[in-house]
Amino acid sequence: MLSFHTPHPPATEEQVCSIETRAGKALPSDYRAFLLTQNGGYRPDPGIFDVPGEGWSEWHGVLGFAGGSYDIRPHLHAESEYLPYCLPIGHDICGNYLLLGLHESHFGRIYWQDHELTEDGEQRPPVKLADSFTEFIQALRLRHESERA
Repeated sequence: MLSFHTPHPPATEEQVCSIETRAGKALPSDYRAFLLTQNGGYRPDPGIFDVPGEGWSEWHGVLGFAGGSYDIRPHLHAESEYLPYCLPIGHDICGNYLLLGLHESHFGRIYWQDHELTEDGEQRPPVKLADSFTEFIQALRLRHESERA
């Protein structure tokens, strides 16, 4: 279980069903359970994750149903052009999205989507971080002293 500097109260079944209705499918069971028990928050601890080919990043905001900056509802239409059926579930400290795959070809996988464009003005392909929300959470770690700014 994650701890948060600013936790949200658990989501309701009705709130979770509202995402599933908009997505047209059930959420992965591990992410669904997370919303019903923890529902996101600000700065999870531990919150450092590795981004293959990029280094590491810090999970800054975990989207849920608490209103304000960390509310998932305004983000339900944000989609990666590479993953047309995904759900933003948070962002890192630099504003890059963490995405949950909902399409059958990548259902349940967690991706990191760089918001910076290439020199040609194209969106970079998303980077797979884990095969499931549970695997992603289990891989989170504390920042090493050598990584402190």
